[in-house]
Amino acid sequence: MPRLSSLPDRVTRAFERACRHCLGDVTELTRVTSDAIAAVTAGRSARTIRSIHYQIDKWMDWWESAGRPERPGSMRSVSDYLGYLEASKRVPSTIALRLGTMIQLLAAIGWPDPQAAGALQQARRRYHVLMRRLRKPVSPRPIGWDQIQACLPLVDLTKKHQVRAIAVLLVLYDSLAREDAVLGHSEGRVWQVNPPRRSDLRRMPDGSGRLRLRTPTRAVGYFDAVLTPTTMTWLDRVLSQRRDADGPLFLSGCGRAWHMGSWRVTVSKLLGRAGAADRVITGRAVRVGKARDLARAGSSLHAIQRAGFWASIESVRHVVGSAIPPEPQTGDLFRDACLAEAGSADPAVAPPYDSRPAARLRRFALSGPVATSPPGKRAPALPHPAHAGCSIGV
Repeated sequence: MPRLSSLPDRVTRAFERACRHCLGDVTELTRVTSDAIAAVTAGRSARTIRSIHYQIDKWMDWWESAGRPERPGSMRSVSDYLGYLEASKRVPSTIALRLGTMIQLLAAIGWPDPQAAGALQQARRRYHVLMRRLRKPVSPRPIGWDQIQACLPLVDLTKKHQVRAIAVLLVLYDSLAREDAVLGHSEGRVWQVNPPRRSDLRRMPDGSGRLRLRTPTRAVGYFDAVLTPTTMTWLDRVLSQRRDADGPLFLSGCGRAWHMGSWRVTVSKLLGRAGAADRVITGRAVRVGKARDLARAGSSLHAIQRAGFWASIESVRHVVGSAIPPEPQTGDLFRDACLAEAGSADPAVAPPYDSRPAARLRRFALSGPVATSPPGKRAPALPHPAHAGCSIGV
């Protein structure tokens, strides 16, 4: 079976093919091709570059199959290609993406036919206006504890992929982590974010667990997510039939790290049966649901921000939305934890002065109206908003 060539080789061939058709036989085709690749793909991710390669190939395939005498960058060819795209019943976003790639490529090689520039830019602007009109504000339907609890009785314990899906869902809910922190993220065979391994999971004496996960921040860091006994029970079901001593925490049926897309499809079907999801969900829906559950339980926005590693308090306020209690809460879970550590349960009662470094850090955490944790330390884990008061069949 022939091996697929690398992405840079495929991109080079696609750009060389397009430059040769648009410019004809030029003496410095290699230099023009490399300049076009640098101009179009600069600062783009591998996924975007793969999309650009696909769009250019489809454009050139149409031109070659049509057998047109004029070059693909000419005004007449561009107009006919626009008519072909409109007649193909493609969605506006796909056509706008194709036109954007054509504009970038033709601009990089100097617009062989300047008249085509105005036609392409006008058509792309028209499709962007149409996209804004058709676009509906689709926000993820929050997946909170009520939705998860309604889904648990529908799981067939004999089907491993369903058990894995619920275990991942519970880990995401408990940790407020993103999908790539739990399932990893790869570009081809290269892992951009490694998935957690079995050795990163620790069981505590009270039945809970700790899972070492990557923080969703630019600076790479790790934190220990607190897992409830319910989550540990589902993880035990996943790991009970594993024979390997170590490896990715969640494996597919073929023994490889479970793909993020497979989890989304599986858990969406389970939540759809429970009436909790009407489309394919992502990990963001779980993060939003957990944040709103914490807000309803009385946690402050700053405590939720620290627990979920959001960049700003405005982001948390947007995520929580209407779940914020109408009256300000008098208790701050993180502030109360710091006060208890300092020896005072009442903010009005100041703890005795102590000049030691640990005491100075505690006073720093309590000095402002909104407490923050000392630099380099993670805030105490927020109590689970619902586990303590509900019964779950496990």
